[in-house]
Formats: sequence, structure tokens, C-alpha cells
Amino acid sequence: MHSVTNSRRRHRTRRIASLASAIVGTTLIVASVVAASRLSGQPVGQDLRVVGALSGSTITSPTTSPGPQPFAGLQGYSSRTRSRQYGNRWHRSSSVSDQSPSTPTSTSPSTTPTSTSPTTPTSPSTPTSTSPSTPTSTSPSTSSSGGGATQASGCTPAPADTMTNTVSHLCGFPDTTNTGVPAGTNLTNVPGQETSGPGWTYDDNDGLVVTGNGTVINGLNIDNGIEIKASNVVIENSIIVETGDWWGIGLYNSNNVTIKHCDISSPDATGGNRLEVGIKDIYGNTVGTQIIDNNIWHAATAIQVANGVFEGNYIHDFGYNSADGDHINGVSVGGGDTLSLLVQGNTILDNYDQTDAIALFQDFGPEANKTINDNLLAGGSYSLYGGGPNGCTGPATAPKCDPSSNIVVTNNVFSTMFFSDGGTFGPVANFNSQGSGNVWQHNVWDGTNTAISP
Repeated sequence: MHSVTNSRRRHRTRRIASLASAIVGTTLIVASVVAASRLSGQPVGQDLRVVGALSGSTITSPTTSPGPQPFAGLQGYSSRTRSRQYGNRWHRSSSVSDQSPSTPTSTSPSTTPTSTSPTTPTSPSTPTSTSPSTPTSTSPSTSSSGGGATQASGCTPAPADTMTNTVSHLCGFPDTTNTGVPAGTNLTNVPGQETSGPGWTYDDNDGLVVTGNGTVINGLNIDNGIEIKASNVVIENSIIVETGDWWGIGLYNSNNVTIKHCDISSPDATGGNRLEVGIKDIYGNTVGTQIIDNNIWHAATAIQVANGVFEGNYIHDFGYNSADGDHINGVSVGGGDTLSLLVQGNTILDNYDQTDAIALFQDFGPEANKTINDNLLAGGSYSLYGGGPNGCTGPATAPKCDPSSNIVVTNNVFSTMFFSDGGTFGPVANFNSQGSGNVWQHNVWDGTNTAISP
């Protein structure tokens, strides 16, 4: 492993500052004036995020092995049997105790790929990748209403076993056995072995940059993340490692992007080298994103995209930087995008006492046409935020908006693996049962199948 040069860090810092200036010109920027309300468990008062001052980060590159070695995934898994759908989100801010359940190191997961790429690696050397180590820490802090972490129940592992979770797939949900890079995949190091290919190039400042429409990235082990500046792109069967206040995969005015069977992570769970966002819609205008069967860990926010299909992903062991006061989000949507979103058949285990596994916030406009179906959820202040019940949930100065509509929440399983109430304060907040087209149906507790009311 090696660190990037001081020159690369300086370039990254200038690049971040330039991008932040561009985002300010196209995105509503407001202060996080009600962050304390989410952390205190109040179901209304959502905080508005600000694109803050971003800084450079130290990136490490994977080591290479002397000869071809297949990716060391887990073998002998059972296929998922449940159905699925989609979702997304973006979120940051507020300070909590820097605690998470201890998690052992493990090999990265495996799955059976659904498609193949016409291109194959030509380099003779491929890495054997293992999941990054995580610091030893205590279980998430609790409140009097939330209770402490509990033991494995039904579809969820014990809190200490989320990195090596082989339990959830027995209930038809994702875990390490059926997400991420498939076992046996030959991986080519970028930039160690290749620095360019059809439709993409790599440099130390920008990472792997995709500029060709229809590009397929397959079987790469990528240091420094991916920036997609084209449409109809496929990223599959690849490892993406990034650290700091950045994203594993960034979508820049990109439509119809598919990200499947990938591992997206940082080596560090806490501190400045945790990954800020796993997959991020940079300008908030991407359409048709499909995020399928990925394994995402050590990110403060896993998915920050507002429409598309998010299905079969395992999101767990979140990253947290106390200096930035990260909010912890699995799939996070900020409101105002009324295109359809399907979050279906995912396992999202928020091992912190804030903020959520899935959130439909109305910070920037009404939530509409979102389906949350057949997911396994745990942790956070509330495991699910279901859209504001009375219009926008920001401060009084925020633009007013209509109540949420066509929010369908069905067949989800809520776990008490971290907190006896699912999240610190409960399983769900801000679902508007009276909203036009809103449906809450067949959502139950893991292990008992007891119905949950919003």
C-alpha cells in the first residue's frame, strides 16, 4: 500500500474547491439549522445540508500479487428468493458519539454475475482482495427509548458479525454471500496495471474517469474512485476503494448508469479517511440509475441518488467522521425529484444511533412516486423516514411544498439487532398515512412478524 504524493493531494484539494463552486451554482445551499432535531429523535424538523469546504484525502492503492489469482469471495451461497425494487438519498451533518459495533475483518463477498462484459483483463497480475479492517469499538450509544443492541433474530446477524453476515440470505435478503464481486473474478489493478481503456482514462488527480457513452467497466480493482461523465455506462464486477470527503462513484450529468456486483468501500471505518458517499448524484439531475447487488461499507452515506432502481444491495458497517459531524444514511433522498424510485430487496444495517437506513426527506421539495418494498432494515434514529406529513420538513425559511404522495412502503422487515425499537427512537417517522396514494402495508418486526404501524 502506498500514499499519494503531496502534489496529488494539492491537486485533489483544488479540484474539490472548483467542484464545490460549480455545485453552489446549481444546487440549493442552506445551513444545517435543524440537525439537532434528527439526532434528538423529533420526527419533523429535518435539517438542510450544505455543500461544505471539502478537503484532500490520502488514497491508498491495492497491492499486486506475483501471478493470476481469482477474487477470494465466499462460496456455497444460496440465491435470493424474494422480490425487489428501488431508492436513494443525500445527507450530512450533526455530531454523535463515535461508536459502532465491533466488526471483524473478512474476505470480500461473492455473487453470481448477471451479465458479462466483452472486454477482459489482459494484465498477468490480479489482487486477492479482502475486506478492510475495522477499529474495535463499542455498540452504538442508546437512549432510554431505544434500548441496547440485541442478539441475532430471524434474518439479521449479531451486531458484531455484519462484516461476515451469512444469515440474511436465508430469508431471501442480501448479505456477504450474494452481493459484491463474484468469486473467481480476475481483477486488474488500476492504476497499477492499466491506466486507460475503451471510453475511460485514469490519472492520480481524478481517478478513473469515464467519458465514453456506453462504456463498460468490468473486472477492475480501482484506487481513487470513479467519475462518470457519460451516459448508458455499466460498472460491474469491480472493487472501488476511496477515502475521505469524496465519493466512490460520482455521477456527473449521467443518465441510465448501471452499477452492479461491485464492492464500494474505504479501508477505514472512522476518522477523516472514512468514505463520505458511496454513490452520489453530483448535480442532482441524473435519471435512470440502477444500483444492483453491490456491497457497500465504511461510507457515511451509501447512496445519494433521487430516482432509479436500487435492488439487492448489502449496506452495512457505516463510516463516521466526528470532525465532520457526519449524518449516517443508507439510501437518502432530499425531496423535489418526483421521478419514480424503487428501493427493493436490500439489507441496510445502520450500526449507529443516527440517522437512518432509508430516508425520504422533503428538504428541497415534495416526495412523490417512491416505493420502499421488501427491505431488511435496522438502526439509525429511525430506520425509515417516510416523507414529511405536512409539507416540507425544513425550517420556516425553506420553500413550502405539497405533502408527500404515492409513497408506497410494503413488505419490509425491521430488525432490533441494534436497538429494541429498531432505530434509537423507533422504526419509522414522518410517514403521511393520509397522503394521496400513500400506502403502508405488511411491514413487520424481524423474528416475530408482528405488524408495525407508522
